[in-house]
Amino acid sequence: MDYNELLKDRIYIGGFEDADSVRDKVDIIVDLRAEAPEVEFDDVTRVHRPIVEDADQQEASVRRAINEVVTAYQNGKNVYFHCNGGSNRTGTVAAGTLLSLGEASTLEEAETKAKKRPTKNQHQTRTEKCIKSTIFKQLRDGPQKEKGIVYNEYYE
Repeated sequence: MDYNELLKDRIYIGGFEDADSVRDKVDIIVDLRAEAPEVEFDDVTRVHRPIVEDADQQEASVRRAINEVVTAYQNGKNVYFHCNGGSNRTGTVAAGTLLSLGEASTLEEAETKAKKRPTKNQHQTRTEKCIKSTIFKQLRDGPQKEKGIVYNEYYE
């Protein structure tokens, strides 16, 4: 078992190789890989929400992935989401999910909570920086603003 709980007994994160080991705990598996093959499971729903690295489509793909996880959670589903290795795309969606659900009040706090496993590459890629900026902008003025949550301007 190499997956982690993002929200106790409800949302799990990891890599694609961990999907099989968490199937008995979840109702839906969200695959964030752009290059993912079609895979069907008999006992769990699989949804493909690729995060693309194309600058024109990147923001929308991140938003769709976060919304998929949040909506499933709000509908009472247990969720597992993953990219290839369980760090870059998964970490981005994890941070956005925590912010969307009000489980973190700043991007820094969300990233800290989401980082349960070390990344393979400790240096942020340009894509990661863009995605994190997208999450901040998306959530800064979203539903959390009404709850009085203030995001750290450092991440803009």
